Amino acid sequence: SSSSFFFSSSSSPLLLLFPVYQRKLADLMAAGFPSPEMHDIMLDVHIYHCFGNNWQSMSLAQHLEAAKTGEGHLPDFDELLASEYEFAVTEWSLKLPTWTPTLRLEWEALSIQER
Repeated sequence: SSSSFFFSSSSSPLLLLFPVYQRKLADLMAAGFPSPEMHDIMLDVHIYHCFGNNWQSMSLAQHLEAAKTGEGHLPDFDELLASEYEFAVTEWSLKLPTWTPTLRLEWEALSIQER
């Protein structure tokens, strides 16, 4: 499991950092996570543009739009912001996928302002 536990030096209780990447938050909640007795939970979010066929079929413009809006990520940013939980993006990358040679050509054709 990639869940992590952090202890605070203060008198506050244990903080549970739980991975929610590549999953919908609603699906986790429907499966019973977090249980009612869990408190002080922070969600661990990873943001990459490479896992799944949806990312691999996108144009450069679509990748840039997704980076700007957060759309297409699991969990969805709007879902995270609407939840009662704090979250931290602990892994992310600005590197574009390399499986489509046209992405690099599209990137190089953009002006500095467009990038």
